[in-house]
Amino acid sequence: MDLRQPTAASPAEAAADAIAKIRQLAIFPALPDEQSGAPFFADLAALKQESQPYREVRENLIGAAIAAVEVCWASAEDELAALESDLRRRPHAVWSPLMLARAVHEAVIFIGYVAEPSLSLEERLFRIGNTWLEDANNYVNASPLTHPSGVNYRGTLSRAATSSSTSCARVASRSVYRTRAFQHR
Repeated sequence: MDLRQPTAASPAEAAADAIAKIRQLAIFPALPDEQSGAPFFADLAALKQESQPYREVRENLIGAAIAAVEVCWASAEDELAALESDLRRRPHAVWSPLMLARAVHEAVIFIGYVAEPSLSLEERLFRIGNTWLEDANNYVNASPLTHPSGVNYRGTLSRAATSSSTSCARVASRSVYRTRAFQHR
């Protein structure tokens, strides 16, 4: 079997047409605002009741998630455009459509993971903090020369989450607070 064989023209054209329709459906007229019903805005309103420093840390987590969702959305839009183009070109691309489809898939999964409307504030904060800590751990693991201490952020979060008197949101906010302090040493 030759793995360099392109997709047949008719399925590729059908897929490109479907992607074009998806891209038209997925375009937002503007960024969501407080009246849009976007879950992050309800969370930010609820956080106004919190005391400092919890409110500040949690607002920063929500802000980081909003920025990440915006980047993922723009990235998915670009990757869909590139995927449509790859499927329409002659000769057809062989491997790049697979990588582009995976990139779109990962972006959409991340958006769904942190922006799921049914999540409580605590669950959303935990997911955002957990994702952020995973990214921090990946950075630490990838660069032992710049972080010789080998701090395990996920382990810190996991240990604190298992203590019965600590809520997930408090664990995430305290862990992020500690992580910031570590970065500024």
